[in-house]
Formats: sequence, C-alpha cells, structure tokens
Amino acid sequence: MARIDAMRESSMLPRESDAKFAELRRALIDGERSAPSAPFDFDAFNVFKRTADNIGS
Repeated sequence: MARIDAMRESSMLPRESDAKFAELRRALIDGERSAPSAPFDFDAFNVFKRTADNIGS
C-alpha cells in the first residue's frame, strides 16, 4: 500500500467511528423515548426461563 493511501485510509477511520457512535447514540435515545422504564423483575424472568426451558425438553 502506498504511503498516501495509508494516510488517506487512516484519516477516514475516525469519521467512520464517529458516524457509528452517532448512530448508536441515536438508537439508544430512541429506545429510551419509546416507552417508560419499569423495574426488572428477576424472579418473574427466572420463572419464565425455567418454563420456557421445560417446554423444549
């Protein structure tokens, strides 16, 4: 790879990374705004998982 090509490619990496982080940030914000949060019920989740695991057996 020519030196100029390597320099050009390395200068593109931060822009690509910034774009990916911006997209992730937007997705997280959209998720937060989609519905009110509620506490997670671990006991109910474990019961659900045990039931789901037994159905497939």
